[in-house]
Amino acid sequence: MGTGVAAGAADKNSAASAVTASPGDSAALARQLDAFIAQGMVDWNIPGLSIVVVNDQGVVYEKGFGVREIGKPGKVDRHTQFGMMSTTKAMTALALAMLVDEGKLKWDDPIVKHLPRLRLPNAYLTEHVTVRDALRHTSGVGNADMLWFREDLNTEQVLARLDRVPAATSLRSDFIYNNAMYQVAGEVIATTSGMRWEKFIATRIMAPLGMTDSFATMSAMRASGKPNVSRPHAQIDQAIRVIDDVAVDIVPAAGAAWSSAHDAGKWMAFLLAGGKVGERRLVSEANFKALFSPQVAVNDPDQWGYPTLALTRSNFSAYGLGWFLQDYRGQYVAMHTGSMPGRTAIAGLIPAAKLGVYVGGFKFQA
Repeated sequence: MGTGVAAGAADKNSAASAVTASPGDSAALARQLDAFIAQGMVDWNIPGLSIVVVNDQGVVYEKGFGVREIGKPGKVDRHTQFGMMSTTKAMTALALAMLVDEGKLKWDDPIVKHLPRLRLPNAYLTEHVTVRDALRHTSGVGNADMLWFREDLNTEQVLARLDRVPAATSLRSDFIYNNAMYQVAGEVIATTSGMRWEKFIATRIMAPLGMTDSFATMSAMRASGKPNVSRPHAQIDQAIRVIDDVAVDIVPAAGAAWSSAHDAGKWMAFLLAGGKVGERRLVSEANFKALFSPQVAVNDPDQWGYPTLALTRSNFSAYGLGWFLQDYRGQYVAMHTGSMPGRTAIAGLIPAAKLGVYVGGFKFQA
């Protein structure tokens, strides 16, 4: 769950022309954005997607395009459920920031202080990997996706096998994206707060934000009985087909949440407001800023990076706590994608411009 084709969409030669209407003409801007998205869906053979654009005044654009399932009439609208995948990581990091505020833990606590049972590839990593390391992908633990993606192990069994995953680097010497270590961070939330990760996310983040369309896990979304749910699609034998979902519920803190464009707008507005819902602050200003402060450089796009880094010509690329960070045309950008078979999502913020965008949609190999 990480980089995906959505991040490289700007490279498509036949994409629609850029929006050119004046900023004050909102109706014209909306029409041009409608046309841009519709053409992009044709160019990329995308059955459906939803999008929300938010500024400091609230939602300025919120819409669904296409169908929830190819070959069926159900339309995507602003309430259609899409997987958030790795954009969920920002919620996990926020939850830990809230617990740091409460004095339940510190960013640089060794994880083993809160999870004494944890065993990593060697004794040094076990003793020294911190909460911050898990969130910024500097634990040194190698990619462990094979443990949870196969879907025949439960969460406890996945974490119990991390000592069998080879160390990829020494501690804090490189950026190694690791979903399993985000679940380790999720277990810290559980032990320090007294509630499971999914309950904390639902009650301490989604509920205060009024995210009534949103769920912390796929199982919770399905149990709700909501019918307005998208299906994943893939290109198979030159045709776009519906495929089965792969759940992330085994490592939910890494990417299990589900939401709609309507609710994602509330999430983006909260982030643009600096961690506030109305006049209520859910997280301190200092710890909110820590989420968006560069924690580790992402120096090698060939090893790990989005295709758009070459197109946007960023001067820097870094990772915060649950967010990729870079510059674009002189603006600081925080963003993250999420990807699973047949699905993709992307969240983007330009804080200085008070602008946020969230897109949920389908992904397949072009």
